[in-house]
Amino acid sequence: MASALISVGGVGTILAIFGVGLVLVWQVVPLFTPGDLETPTTLTGGDTPRTATADAPVIEPADGVLPGDEPAPDAAGGAATVAAGEAPVRFAVDEFAVAAATVAADGTVVALDARTGERLGAKRLAEQAPTAVTAAPDGAMVAVGFADGTVRLGEMRFDSAFRPAASLPAEARKLAEGETTPVPAEGDDAVGAVAEATRGGRFRVQTVVAALDEEAYSLGDGPVRALGVYESRSGPAVAGWVEGEGLKFLPFRRSGSKLTARDVAPLTIPGSADLPDGPPTFVRIAARASEALAAWPDGRAVRFNTRNARNPKFSETLRLVDEGRTLTALEWAVGRGTLLVGDDAGVTTGWFPSRGAAAGGARSLTAAKNYPDGPAAVTAIGPSPVDRLAAIAYADGTARVVQTTVENVVGETELERPAAAVTITPRSDRSFLYALSGGGGDVGLSRAAFQAGAADATLASLFLPVWYEGGPGPEAKWQSTGAGVGFEPKYGMWPLIFGTLKATFYSMLFAAPLGILAAIYTGEYLSKPVRAKVKPAVEVMAGLPSVVLGFLAAVAFAPFVERYLVAAMCGIVTVPVAVLLGAYVWQALPQPLTLRYRRWRLAAVAACLPLGVWAASAAAPVVEEALFAGDVKFWLDGRAGTPVGAWMFLTLPLAALAVGLGSAYGATPKIVRRARGWKRGRFAWLRVATFLGSVALTLGLAWGAAWGLSAAGNLIAGSPWDPRGEIVDTYQQRNAVVVGFAMAFTIIPIVYTLADDALSSVPDSLRSASLGAGATTWQTTVRVVVPAAMSGLFSALMVGLGRAVGETMIVLMAAGGTAITEVNPFNGFRTLAVNIATEIPEAARGTTHYRTLFLAALLLFAMTFVVNTAAETVRLRFRKRVSQI
Repeated sequence: MASALISVGGVGTILAIFGVGLVLVWQVVPLFTPGDLETPTTLTGGDTPRTATADAPVIEPADGVLPGDEPAPDAAGGAATVAAGEAPVRFAVDEFAVAAATVAADGTVVALDARTGERLGAKRLAEQAPTAVTAAPDGAMVAVGFADGTVRLGEMRFDSAFRPAASLPAEARKLAEGETTPVPAEGDDAVGAVAEATRGGRFRVQTVVAALDEEAYSLGDGPVRALGVYESRSGPAVAGWVEGEGLKFLPFRRSGSKLTARDVAPLTIPGSADLPDGPPTFVRIAARASEALAAWPDGRAVRFNTRNARNPKFSETLRLVDEGRTLTALEWAVGRGTLLVGDDAGVTTGWFPSRGAAAGGARSLTAAKNYPDGPAAVTAIGPSPVDRLAAIAYADGTARVVQTTVENVVGETELERPAAAVTITPRSDRSFLYALSGGGGDVGLSRAAFQAGAADATLASLFLPVWYEGGPGPEAKWQSTGAGVGFEPKYGMWPLIFGTLKATFYSMLFAAPLGILAAIYTGEYLSKPVRAKVKPAVEVMAGLPSVVLGFLAAVAFAPFVERYLVAAMCGIVTVPVAVLLGAYVWQALPQPLTLRYRRWRLAAVAACLPLGVWAASAAAPVVEEALFAGDVKFWLDGRAGTPVGAWMFLTLPLAALAVGLGSAYGATPKIVRRARGWKRGRFAWLRVATFLGSVALTLGLAWGAAWGLSAAGNLIAGSPWDPRGEIVDTYQQRNAVVVGFAMAFTIIPIVYTLADDALSSVPDSLRSASLGAGATTWQTTVRVVVPAAMSGLFSALMVGLGRAVGETMIVLMAAGGTAITEVNPFNGFRTLAVNIATEIPEAARGTTHYRTLFLAALLLFAMTFVVNTAAETVRLRFRKRVSQI
């Protein structure tokens, strides 16, 4: 029965582990599944007749004018200068995909049924024919310019409201859930309305509302030929080209519902700028009205810094498309951080300001994104209003949906006719690509459903650098959430992997030598009664809750180290030196005394620890003044002192290794040969002097190497080679050293216990044979016992490594949680485990964020699996070699 239970338990454990792996893979696979863009459906269109009934009358245009009709005369009696039937300046669909609206270039707003394509009504925004019309792609604001140089602001939006069934026509009351029908629009500013039956027999009505404010604002004295508008809570901003006067910028201030225009500021273009004659084709304003840009058909453009609205500054002249090509589409991605540019060759690029491409640290508009080339000229670009997707239409009828950050094509389809405008519905759970084709009275509406999937995460973007908005170049970053609609998610896994490796390295740096050496000491040197008390005491450490250790590290140890940083750094040197010096002095004492008090040897060594701490405290002020310019934190920032102190601490381990090897294979054998015949006490004190000389030589060698590296930098590069900013940097209270020290408390008991068991399993016959041949206890331990127990020691280290990789609470509380990839031991980081624990509660199920957290778990699972597999392979190999002894 016991055998059967053990077999079932073992097989069940293996199956459970593989089951966990399969669950993780099941959640991660959709990350790499391509999106799906369905074949579009061509809707009925605007010319389809509708039958009027008593309860559902035909809805006519508000003023009897539709796009394609002859434009109304302006106030001066002349015809409008903007021809009807051109591509609309704004094309939008409401979030429920039941109503659509366009703002034409002649100032006409047309409402459409998004399910059938029927025209619901039309309304001209102004009686006077406009000379320029624009609309915000990410809001409701509309700006209309006139021949007298004035600008009027307005809006085109969707109003959503539930209406009582009794107020709707009989035809609407018969709708099944999810069905729609046009209904009479209510309100003076309404253009058209569509009712949709929802759950519980309720009816939601989407109304297209359009209106223009009565007040006109002067932009100049000539006709306004091009406009751009930006809408924000603090107030909108308008930029426009006034004929004969050039570019102007007009900001507004909003106080409640009141809108106040500020002074118009000219956007002065330098005389040296080589620009085409005539007005620009496009005028665009960046987020927070911080920049204004004007572009001409040949792709030449100018950019201005408008942060100071009263005194805008010219930034640069640039070319958005290659010479010989024509700029055909220009639109902001959501958030107005990336400018999407299309040309007549089918090339689409993404531009945003970056310091990496400009001289002197200035921000220059850079073509950071290059999307796959299209089969024909780009005719329209329609960004999603909620995420980083964008629709692109081409002259041959092709339409695509792309992800603007990772340059990923979600899907591609063919339209019946080339689209003049495209858009994407606002709701990601109800995604449709809408395309508007034709013009005038022959307007066609097409709709294609699509599944974007995890479009914002690809294999390359997850593990390779990506150029994000505003960055100097491609970089690996993790930032899954942020404020604002325009937030650009960043799902780079490398910072999390790096943080995991960093935490593991520093924890094992503390735990591995202490755990292994403690096991060797207790197993080979302590008496059995003392060992029987020490081992359980160390194993009790494994029961310490990691959350308690993390709490203590964050609130007690981290502030202590920050306050006594230089003393802690000195303690890394003085404490081991004090212990070793105590050991050498113990050997120099009279032999009868050491034999009599042999049981107190461990206590004597422990008494050297306070001596080392005192030496570190005493040396700290001197070291800080000599190496760190009197203030180590100020020095770490690179604002004072020389890099000699940094190089000295970095080269100190190498110097100690070099001196140790030189002593072991050079100086010590010579000393032993010359000291033959000496008395024990004399030779022991010589060893004390030799040790002190080795310490002095190590420090001198490290200082010489540090000085030499700094001087070499001056000779080669003209300035000292400084590791500050690269290897060491600004000190943060919660950092890798604190985490490594705290995690060592959880790893040391594991490493110690397994290592002690491995050493104990070595047959005593091997020890007896070595000691009988004249070897010392240390020689027997190093050359016989440790090699024989190597498989177990390696397993102990690998188990401790696995424990460090998966640690969560200590890192969460003591590491700061910043996902960065810096080797600086004095800053924080974020690990895979911490990222999962922190963000899984806020990740919506099925989203890219949710699945990337499962990917993090899969990576953690894989890392642990690989470590354990490698440990077992090496262990079996060592075990086979030991069995042959």
